[in-house]
Amino acid sequence: MPGFPPPANQWLAQKLSGLSTDVAALKAQGTEYIVDNEGVCQAIIGHLVAEPNGTSTGLSGWGVAVKTAAGTWEAVPTVGAWTALTLGAKIEAGTTIGQTPRVRAEQGDTSARLRGSLVVQSGQELKGGETLATLPVGFRPPATIVLPQQGTAGFPLVASTGEIEMTGNVPSKGTVFLDGLTFNLT
Repeated sequence: MPGFPPPANQWLAQKLSGLSTDVAALKAQGTEYIVDNEGVCQAIIGHLVAEPNGTSTGLSGWGVAVKTAAGTWEAVPTVGAWTALTLGAKIEAGTTIGQTPRVRAEQGDTSARLRGSLVVQSGQELKGGETLATLPVGFRPPATIVLPQQGTAGFPLVASTGEIEMTGNVPSKGTVFLDGLTFNLT
């Protein structure tokens, strides 16, 4: 991680493991924050905007901030849990190549990342404009976007309603790969 001393890199990687579970438990208990001091490595997990001395942690909601080598607090972008897509009527999850189709929020819930693959069922054809899959609420772009994947079936379009469609036809057993496709949520 740029800006963090080497011990902080290792320490932070350990601390972020299982963070979403920890934060959920803290919220349920009504805890506002946790400060963890380990030598040169300092972090805050919680809901703080400023330290008692007035130094901003950069957090405006629940999250993690770490103290850099320069002594300033820097918010660490959070990554959400992988969430299932609702598959279209002619679609099944790709199981031979790639992971199960999922989406997650990244960069503090400002972008979404897709993974996995979708396959048109045997004996079916997905026509351009038919629904490939639908994103859950909270993972939808503010306006229709075109994702940068090209193949014989054209490009995937993602509507603000969450529906993912192809601009062209996808034949029976045709695969659409989602791995690495990202878009802004704001």
